[in-house]
Amino acid sequence: MDGWRDPLQALEAYETWLARQPLSPRTRGEYLRWVRLFCGWLGDGADEQALGADPLADLAARDYAARDFKLLEVRAGAQGRALGVPVTAIGLSPAWPNCRD
Repeated sequence: MDGWRDPLQALEAYETWLARQPLSPRTRGEYLRWVRLFCGWLGDGADEQALGADPLADLAARDYAARDFKLLEVRAGAQGRALGVPVTAIGLSPAWPNCRD
């Protein structure tokens, strides 16, 4: 992922932002858990060629990465959360509704 934003740096920025939000501890913990999983997947399992661009900087790549991650999580038996709130903390707009399915 040469030239891409480091998912660990994005995670650190998100943790700092999240700590300042008026959320319950449980909500904060859930958001952080899913963003950790997503950033870990970006660092280890994301298909760089399929995404084509940095999903932490490019809106279209972000939407495809979120979709692929959710599909992977759903297939693994997880709940598959929407990533709208977490991505806004790193400077991207929420995903288009039709990209969340």
